[in-house]
Amino acid sequence: MDFHFSPEEESFRQSVRYWLKDNLPEDWEGDRFSRNAENRSIYKDFAKRLATKKWVAPHWPVEYGGLGLSVIQQLMFNEEMSYANAPIGYSSIGVGWAGSTGIVYGTEEQQKKHLDAITTANRTPAPTSPTWRRGPYATATITSSTARRSGPPGPTTRTG
Repeated sequence: MDFHFSPEEESFRQSVRYWLKDNLPEDWEGDRFSRNAENRSIYKDFAKRLATKKWVAPHWPVEYGGLGLSVIQQLMFNEEMSYANAPIGYSSIGVGWAGSTGIVYGTEEQQKKHLDAITTANRTPAPTSPTWRRGPYATATITSSTARRSGPPGPTTRTG
C-alpha cells in the first residue's frame, strides 16, 4: 500500500502554503479564534481574500460556492491553515453548521441568499435566523426549557 500523496495533491498543498505566505495579514500573531473587535476586521478581510480562491468553504460542493475538494485536499487545506495559524474566526459557524445545514435542508431561495453570502464573505447569517426556518415553527423565537426529575431515579451503570 502506498501512503504517499499524489503529485496533484502535493501541488495543491504547495499552492495553499504559498498563497498563505503571500496573503496572511501583516504582523499576524496567530490568534485564530479570539472574538474581540480588533480581530473581527482581520477575520473579515482575510475571509474576503479566501473568497477570491473559493476557500471560505472549499469542501462544499461546487454548486453551492465551494470547490468540492476531496477528503485528502480538505485535510491538506486545513492542515496548512493550521500550520500558518491563519485567522479562521470569520464564519466557522456559518461554514460548519449553518451553511452545511442549509445545503441539506434549505430551500433553493434560502440557499441562494445565505450560502452565497457565506462563501463570498459578504456577511455571516446567524444560524438561528428565522429565514433559515421553515414549516410550522418558522415564526418561533428563542425558547427555553427546564428538565426536572420526577419519580424514582433511573437505572445506573455504577457498580460496587
